[in-house]
Amino acid sequence: MPLQQIQRQFPNRQHQGQFWPAGGLYDNILSWDVTCRHQNGLEIHFMSDDIALTGKLDHLTRKETNGTTFYGTKGWISLSRSSVQSNIPEIDQKLNNFPKNKDGGIKGENNTMGRRFVSIIKGKENELCPLDEAIVSDTISHMGDIAIRTGRKVNWDPVKGEVIGDPEANKLYFRDRRSPYII
Repeated sequence: MPLQQIQRQFPNRQHQGQFWPAGGLYDNILSWDVTCRHQNGLEIHFMSDDIALTGKLDHLTRKETNGTTFYGTKGWISLSRSSVQSNIPEIDQKLNNFPKNKDGGIKGENNTMGRRFVSIIKGKENELCPLDEAIVSDTISHMGDIAIRTGRKVNWDPVKGEVIGDPEANKLYFRDRRSPYII
């Protein structure tokens, strides 16, 4: 593997990751395998595609590197940019009721994203992914990154927007930006 691998494994083996080589273009996490537990008891096993595609998703008919697979008590649902599938027949049928291209992926209209972006900016239609939902999704990614970097369990307070009782982890949530990037 051409990347410098930094892997931290913990006794419970719930958080491990790999980073890009230091000094390059990226300073974020490259590969991850973490477990998140929500206050209501819901547990999420969150992993990058390089880990998920190494035998963990053999049951999928279409394996893509940009998807998410959800597992529940009744079965699984897998979603990506060009395919959807489930082992629950009635859900799989509903998910796959879309026009397909010649390789079996969901057929999209050419150049619609740019037009849709302008239409949303002009207020003519609602966004597909509201900002508040994106923030929740991104926070899960950031907490996984912080857990791997610190080697510790991270307890997030969504109301205060901070890691509970861990000033070092909170500093990682708002890292310095590299020049020329500013906010």
